[in-house]
Amino acid sequence: MNGFIIKRKNDDWRLQLDRFIAVSANEPFVWGEHDCGLFAAAGVEAQIGEDFASDLRGRYDSFETGLNLLQSLGFADHVELAASRLPEIPPAFAQLGDVAAVDFGAAGMTLTIVGGHRLHGPMPGMRGTLPMTAACRAFAVGRMPDL
Repeated sequence: MNGFIIKRKNDDWRLQLDRFIAVSANEPFVWGEHDCGLFAAAGVEAQIGEDFASDLRGRYDSFETGLNLLQSLGFADHVELAASRLPEIPPAFAQLGDVAAVDFGAAGMTLTIVGGHRLHGPMPGMRGTLPMTAACRAFAVGRMPDL
């Protein structure tokens, strides 16, 4: 099953996810502490109790050192780490709490959490949310999709 985390969502996952997003919205973007990849992993943890990036936290302090760390672990980038742990689904099938990737071209990819019709996540120099239509990849959280 490719190392996927297929754990049932906690009974109070919606409340935990809402709290997580509300608290995280005011945190500044900091590489290795509060960046898009760690945010997405913490959002998954809020729902199912497992953080797929726990061994990365605090081990890098820039995009470059984070990318080098991921590559030393065998991943091209943070999106591929998520893809190794969560089943990929078409973005149109993403549901509340799933992880979605957005491609900013030369600025790179960001990971977000699906919050209804908006995507939530920290990005350097940006605040707010993105429309769900910005997602180019998506990953199911707490379920194995029937595709």
